[in-house]
Amino acid sequence: MNIKLVKLSYEYKQHLIDMMDEWLAVEQDFSPYMIRRNDHHNFDYYLENL
Repeated sequence: MNIKLVKLSYEYKQHLIDMMDEWLAVEQDFSPYMIRRNDHHNFDYYLENL
């Protein structure tokens, strides 16, 4: 398996929303806290404050 680290952008918006919704449906206290401290549905704010 190859893993590629990419900078979050509008290109990946739906990927982020899908991932976070799925993750939060299973686990509310996952780490790292920094990626869940802001509402990922407000993508502009999330992206600016990540």
